[in-house]
Amino acid sequence: RARRTSVWTLASIVSEAGIGALIVLYGWVARDTSTPRQISVPLHLVNTLALTGLLALLVWQLRGGGALSVSRGRGARALAGLALLIVLVAATGATTSLADTLFEPESLGHGLAQDLDSSSALIVRLRVLHPLIAIATGIVVASYVWRRLDDGVGVRSGQWVLVLLAVQAGLGSLHIVLLTPLPTALLHLAVAQSLWIAFAFFAFDRLEVREAG
Repeated sequence: RARRTSVWTLASIVSEAGIGALIVLYGWVARDTSTPRQISVPLHLVNTLALTGLLALLVWQLRGGGALSVSRGRGARALAGLALLIVLVAATGATTSLADTLFEPESLGHGLAQDLDSSSALIVRLRVLHPLIAIATGIVVASYVWRRLDDGVGVRSGQWVLVLLAVQAGLGSLHIVLLTPLPTALLHLAVAQSLWIAFAFFAFDRLEVREAG
């Protein structure tokens, strides 16, 4: 199992490098506002999540994790749905961060006016979606994890998910209040990756096939 995961991890590393190379070669950097850049940035982050998720799975397997069952595991469909929601939050976050970089707000009021102005670029008008989706997803994920801490499966990773959700909510709010400076943007991204990894371990623990008796 670990060998197969290693192959998929390598493939993800190659695709990560490929996307990064395309971004640089085609000049989708700095102040470029082209559509390809607006697509490639969230795509790059989604691929990064795939890579870190596979690395988390590899670590979990090498530490003695058993086989995973997507058909008989606890709430497999729910976990898959939550994972997709987290990926959606990350993708919209990448788009929002790009909009903040290209169209920097001078104040909170100015930023809100940009979001609501029909003449603003589409990427700016979509910026408001990220916090809304993030809040809704955070509530759903926290509720799901909290209600499953008492059954003894994935408790430690679940606790980390809850802690990181709280940290991320506070950090996201601070990031907006400070008008999205680079230091808090990087910290926000780091916590997002940590949250994704914690959720991955929680999901693996929940989906592990256990011997009866």
